Amino acid sequence: MVYSIQYLRAVAAIAVTIFHVAFIFGWNFVPLAAGVDLFFIISGFIMWTISDARPTAPLQFIRNRIQRVLPIYWICTLLFVIAATVSPKNYDNAVFNAADIIRSLLFVPYADGTGVVQPVSRSRLDAEL
Repeated sequence: MVYSIQYLRAVAAIAVTIFHVAFIFGWNFVPLAAGVDLFFIISGFIMWTISDARPTAPLQFIRNRIQRVLPIYWICTLLFVIAATVSPKNYDNAVFNAADIIRSLLFVPYADGTGVVQPVSRSRLDAEL
């Protein structure tokens, strides 16, 4: 494995983090948004390199990805739901119901009241702004 590519991936992740923190404070660091593209390109390269070194059947690859990604996604989604329920003003007045949460946990996209496709819908107040 090429370790320098891992360092570049870290730089991309840091750029994304800084972009999101800056967004929260109203600062404009738009060029750092490219960190997302760079991060996914590098991640794809790393996945390909690892898969090339250890060939696996397609279904086993999918099973391994699900085992790695799904639990942390579910935990993060549920933590968001809990946090948004406890402190809705800190989450743009997020509005969701049990069906929305289930859709999110099962990766089923849907259009919210504003027509935006997302896993957990936002308040209809956003549409009026």
